[in-house]
Amino acid sequence: GVILILNSSAAEVLGRGKDELIGKHIFVGSSDPVFQAAIHAALGGQSSEELIDTGSGAIELAASPIFVEGVVRGAVLLMFDVSEKVASEQMRREFSANVSHELKTPLTSISGYAELIRDGLVKNEDVQRFAGKIYNEAQRLIALIEDIIKLSLLDETSEEIRRTQVELLSLAASTAERLSGKAAHY
Repeated sequence: GVILILNSSAAEVLGRGKDELIGKHIFVGSSDPVFQAAIHAALGGQSSEELIDTGSGAIELAASPIFVEGVVRGAVLLMFDVSEKVASEQMRREFSANVSHELKTPLTSISGYAELIRDGLVKNEDVQRFAGKIYNEAQRLIALIEDIIKLSLLDETSEEIRRTQVELLSLAASTAERLSGKAAHY
């Protein structure tokens, strides 16, 4: 259980100086229960891989026993800072959830308006207004899909983002109008 050797990256991951750790018991390196359980497993002859949340990031820990003549004589620990990978996966999950919601909203409106027209529940003088709403929501869907494609391309390339000015008052007014039906239910 005593640290015989470690590189400076491992010391950095453990948040200590290299000289502070060499010769000390491995549990001095971290009090994290997942870290300690992986070491116990390795010293007991079992390999393990664990993901440890450090609070400020994430560490992937691979712990493997060292056997000499069939007896466990120590363990090798490999630690990888996977903070960026974990953050990226979290961002992708949030993005997928947001995209699903953003696509569902106009589709629900289109479906609702179309169903009312299909079932003959709309007065003839209101059909054009409903058709206009269906058209506007379809245009919104197309714009959302184009934005998703642009984001995908930006993710793949280092293309510079083109900025455009937006008239916030008209954007807010059209958004308020589009959501007024849903807001009335709350």
